This record gives sequence, C-alpha cells and structure tokens, in this order.
Amino acid sequence: MLPSAAVPRDPISRQRARVAAAEKRLAEERRLLDELLAIALDAYTAERERLHSSANRTNIAPNMQPAAELVRRSRPGRPLEATHPFPLALEANGLTVTAWAKKHRVDRAVVKGWFAEGDGGRRIPREWANRIETELGIPATLATWKNGIR
Repeated sequence: MLPSAAVPRDPISRQRARVAAAEKRLAEERRLLDELLAIALDAYTAERERLHSSANRTNIAPNMQPAAELVRRSRPGRPLEATHPFPLALEANGLTVTAWAKKHRVDRAVVKGWFAEGDGGRRIPREWANRIETELGIPATLATWKNGIR
C-alpha cells in the first residue's frame, strides 16, 4: 500500500492509481509469459531437430530399393494380381471380390479370408464352397480351398 501522503484523496484518483498498478502487474505477467513461450518454443525446436536430425535419416541398408520399384503391377493403383481360382473366375466374369461379397451379403474381409495365404486365411463354409462351385465352376475341394472347408 502507498504511504498515506501518496494516497489520493478523491475516489477517481484512487481508482486510477489502482488501474495503473494493475496495468503494471499485467505488463510484468505478459513479459514472464513471453519468456515462458520462448523457452517452450526453443525446447520444442530442439526436440524436433533431434528427432529429425540427419543422424536419424541415415540408410541402414543403402542397397535396398523401395517396394514400389520391386513389384510391377499390371493395373497401377489396384491390388496385386490374384493367383487363387476364385478371384480369377470372378474377374473373368467381370466381378470383383467386393462386388461378389456385396451381392451375396457376406463381409468382403471374410470372403478374402477364404483364399488368403498366411495368417489372414480362414476356412470356407461348405455351403459357400458348394455355392461357388455351382456359380463359377470352382471345385469345392481342399485342393482349391487351401485354408480348409468347414
């Protein structure tokens, strides 16, 4: 608080003194906030530079080629050519796996699992294997459906 000699006597002068003191505190807080923001920006920039430094961009195996250069696709932008008789028969009939699955109200991922290789494979139900045999002439045998028939 101001010494009694410096305290203004009329209410307007006292209010102006309070406003001036508040503006002074606000200016100091803005200065401190600007300093904190500058410190945070410096820390962010340093961390970003560390993560994106040239040491992190070195090639582990410089002889490697990107996968796009290794795989030649007959239809750019399309999935790799299928080797299973089911998608080949669909393509010959002007259909896709997605269109066939939609037509038969079966999830596309499930249908793709029937002829997928590796971990994504799932056994085809006997009913669907027989139906596909009737529709497309693909034998409902284990030789055709490598993931199995249930």
